[in-house]
Amino acid sequence: MKQWSLVTPKLLFLFSILLLGVFSLFLKSGVLKVNSDLYLGTYIFGKLIFKKKIIITQKSKVAVLKLSKRQKMAWFSVASPDQSLSYHKNDVTLLNDKHTHKELLISLNDEVLAKKVITFLEENFGFIHEVYSPDFS
Repeated sequence: MKQWSLVTPKLLFLFSILLLGVFSLFLKSGVLKVNSDLYLGTYIFGKLIFKKKIIITQKSKVAVLKLSKRQKMAWFSVASPDQSLSYHKNDVTLLNDKHTHKELLISLNDEVLAKKVITFLEENFGFIHEVYSPDFS
């Protein structure tokens, strides 16, 4: 006599993929200070789940790069081939003294949040906020 089980390996795999997809909707990124080190953290429901150390030894300046981006909508290609969605990003970038080397710290949609990150970096790590203008001389 066979016993039927509702929990099969395939169903368990699909459920775990669905659960990870739902949790990924609630992931947020942020910067944090632990002792005297700068970290980029990933949070879910306000709890830190992952952090990555950012090396700031040769970086002394910070800038916000404001970028306009466009994403093509492929499913509208027949009706309107140039249909796209445009949005703005504020990339908080760490720079060296001459602005020749840059490292993206975090990319944000909101300009107010980018200013909060800049203020955090200035107060806690002594970064200087400047307008990005590389000097290749």
